[in-house]
Amino acid sequence: MELLGGLAGKVVELTVEPIGRQLGYLISYQSNVKKLKDEFKELQNDKEAVQHLVDQAQRQGEDIEVKVQDWFTKVNEITELVDKFYGEEAHANTNCSFKSCPNLWLRHQISRKAKKMTLEVAEIKEKGKFDKVSYYKPPELVGVPLPSTSSSTINEEMESRISIMNQVLGALADPNIDMVGLCGLPGVGKTTLAKQVATKAKEQKLFDKVVWVTVAQSLDFKGIQSQIADIVGMKLEAESLRARVSHLNQRLKKEKNLLLVLDDVWERLDLDEVGIPFDDNPKKTSAIPDENLKCKILLTSRNEEFLYNQMKCRRNISVGVLSEKEALELFKENVELFDDSNNIDLLTVGVEVVKLRGGLPLAIVAIARALKNKRQPSEWRYVLNQLRKPLRRNMTGIKEVDAVLKYSYDHLDTELQSIVLLSAMLSHDPLTIDLIMYSMGLSLLEDVHSMKDAQDALDFLISKLKASSLLLDSFSHDRVTMHDVFHEFSLSIASKEQHALVVRPEEHETSALACTNFLKPFGRTKGMLHLEELELYSCGIGVIVAKAEVPESGAPTFIFHKLTQVKTLESP
Repeated sequence: MELLGGLAGKVVELTVEPIGRQLGYLISYQSNVKKLKDEFKELQNDKEAVQHLVDQAQRQGEDIEVKVQDWFTKVNEITELVDKFYGEEAHANTNCSFKSCPNLWLRHQISRKAKKMTLEVAEIKEKGKFDKVSYYKPPELVGVPLPSTSSSTINEEMESRISIMNQVLGALADPNIDMVGLCGLPGVGKTTLAKQVATKAKEQKLFDKVVWVTVAQSLDFKGIQSQIADIVGMKLEAESLRARVSHLNQRLKKEKNLLLVLDDVWERLDLDEVGIPFDDNPKKTSAIPDENLKCKILLTSRNEEFLYNQMKCRRNISVGVLSEKEALELFKENVELFDDSNNIDLLTVGVEVVKLRGGLPLAIVAIARALKNKRQPSEWRYVLNQLRKPLRRNMTGIKEVDAVLKYSYDHLDTELQSIVLLSAMLSHDPLTIDLIMYSMGLSLLEDVHSMKDAQDALDFLISKLKASSLLLDSFSHDRVTMHDVFHEFSLSIASKEQHALVVRPEEHETSALACTNFLKPFGRTKGMLHLEELELYSCGIGVIVAKAEVPESGAPTFIFHKLTQVKTLESP
């Protein structure tokens, strides 16, 4: 009897239970299909939500995590299978109805497949719960290069530049030298040389990472810290300067082989106050005090004495003007004059134009690009005569540059001139979003009625100014940079010819100024941060652009006497 009982149980296990399970697929046909559709709809909603996060991260220039990319691949694969299943299920319902001639086998297969796919969809949906979808991958080299043309490279014919570049690379490779300086006249090509050096150093694997910081005339410790933090992939969220210094110092100590380029340094920069771990003690016994820290610094500045005395830079290399041959070759490349035999008349005038530029690359490139689309000798002779005319005043302190910049500026249309002045007055390297907002508020852009139109228009105008070397690529994709010489020139134009109020850092903290017909914006430079009181007399002010953080002592006081009109775009 026991044997028969066991045998009966086995028969039930092997026959009745499987049959019941298979019948269950038929009975639960509608339920299984509905569960799959519901689960798949939730997966699609999750996919859309994750896609929003991915789009936002990509707009910020971040890379997407591999696991997120793999998840999207699995979602796409299961989507194809589910779509195919929907087709099969619709085909089964079309061919026969359950009341008339149900195809039990087909319904059984569909129900079984629906249940299996529901589990697969649920598993994929569960894996789509991400803490983060992206990460910031800092670039290996970020600088402030000139546009990608011959002016931003050093070719084999420019022997003086090749020699200087090799000197700097040799100094950086020397274990006994930890700081190197490049000095020379404004517009002589220090930044371009430093950019080439940084690129070559990276190619030759002298350094694992290159960090480029534009210092400029007004020291901005937080701005310098932010530039460094962005490049090394660090979020520097602390507000107090002391905390930022500590965090940045600890982060940079993790870099084992780092080149820090400090471009356009005007006054002593205390590296400790920024958070740069560097020992500038000239009496130290070792060139590198911490054997785990290999940080070298390349400086560019106009003044060799400043580099030696203030920055304690013991290896300084001077950048001189170009030779006549080098200057002419640079001019020909940028004006795109390649065939001398067919352009004798133009070349004759071009030689005279180059001689007036004093071998300064900035002036040569600027005038070459202004002449690039002109192919009549009479046009070139006209420009030559314009350059020979003495200017009424000194703008940058370099007569060879002043004439070229004045010509380049005067021959811009009104829209481009406005963007140039606005850029200079906002910052040495203004944010493009600021340019968009202020140009909209000041109605500087023609036929623009939306932010999208303004962005498109500004992108077009910036590209034209970059092509003329009047604006340059910056350390960040959301900014543009203006060469310090042209920055000075533009501020001079804004203050002297457009009656714009420009307060520079070296000027007094309290000023009483008289102005008339003031219809242009003024930018609050770093000097404005320390301005305690400002009085304006008899002013018809159209616009005030007040863009800066509020100083610790509170906002400055503005006193207006006989004010006729005022419009404030932004205030702290």
